[in-house]
Amino acid sequence: MKKKAMDLVMLVLSVLLSGGVMTVFRACSPKEDGTWMHCHHAQMIVFCLGVVLTVLTIVSMFIQNQKIKMWLKIVTGLVCVAAMLVPGTLVKMCMMNDMRCHSVMKPFVWVLGGLLLLASVFCVVQICLSKEK
Repeated sequence: MKKKAMDLVMLVLSVLLSGGVMTVFRACSPKEDGTWMHCHHAQMIVFCLGVVLTVLTIVSMFIQNQKIKMWLKIVTGLVCVAAMLVPGTLVKMCMMNDMRCHSVMKPFVWVLGGLLLLASVFCVVQICLSKEK
């Protein structure tokens, strides 16, 4: 039961990550000339990684083999780290720290990415401990 609940929590967090960066917690709006700033690319990459996390979680929900499930959770954790590194580290953000990408999107990605990372580590530990019994 705990495993199913954790998978459901991870699914909700993954959907929130991908949906949040495209709506409420999006990066900066386009410039007046219609072009986008660097942070828009970070937003799109995080959206794609959120979709990948959602797919990995859905696949993990239907896998019965514990070894495969464990590796899916490890990959999920790595994708979470990648998503957290995108805004500001892998993709440049706007120059001013008070811009929306710095004050809204980046903290949102860090919080949800961190929660997903903790959940995936918890699942891997849980799988490892259940193998010992």
